[in-house]
Amino acid sequence: MFFASVRVWARWIAIGVAAAFVGCGGKVALDIAETRDAGASGAADAGATGGRSGAAGAGGTGGSGAAAGTGGHAGSGGPAETGGQAGFGGTGGEAGASTFDAQAVHYVATPESYSEKTPNLDAVCISTFGSEYRLLDWNEITSGPEFIAATNMQPDEGFLVQWNGQRFFDQTRHFFMARHDHNPPGNFMIHADIDNSLLDLGSWYGINMRVACYRP
Repeated sequence: MFFASVRVWARWIAIGVAAAFVGCGGKVALDIAETRDAGASGAADAGATGGRSGAAGAGGTGGSGAAAGTGGHAGSGGPAETGGQAGFGGTGGEAGASTFDAQAVHYVATPESYSEKTPNLDAVCISTFGSEYRLLDWNEITSGPEFIAATNMQPDEGFLVQWNGQRFFDQTRHFFMARHDHNPPGNFMIHADIDNSLLDLGSWYGINMRVACYRP
């Protein structure tokens, strides 16, 4: 009887030890799980922070100092920086305009149109482009394609010019040149032509045209 009781107590002790061990193991497992959860949360927080930091990184789409912090969505180096799309004399803009370079071209045309009755077209060239320019003489055109490219002359467009130092064909008809691309109108009085009527010299009255200017 005594030994039977001992065996029963030993069995209950063993069960208690096992339960305690299992309990400890469960706690350890729980602690490990919590540690892993904390690590995952930390990684998620770090990832979120990194994501925010990445979103707020330098090289955004506008000027510096965005609301998301230094170098945010509008970080430095964006398209609003130097060299805008049409910046005057910009440094890398898509269509940055520059000041007129009087040494770069020989043929130019005024942006404005003038009447053939304008007293001094040389003065118009000087006031527009500089003292080295004057009214173009037809005889100074050495290449039709070069002239068209330099002045951006459009098909059927006309420029006021002179011929042999004279502005008028008679008392009223002022000389002008026109781009006809080898196909002049039948009623156009051609005084001279370049490259088989790529450019034609004509004359007329009551006209307003841009002025062709030349730098020798």
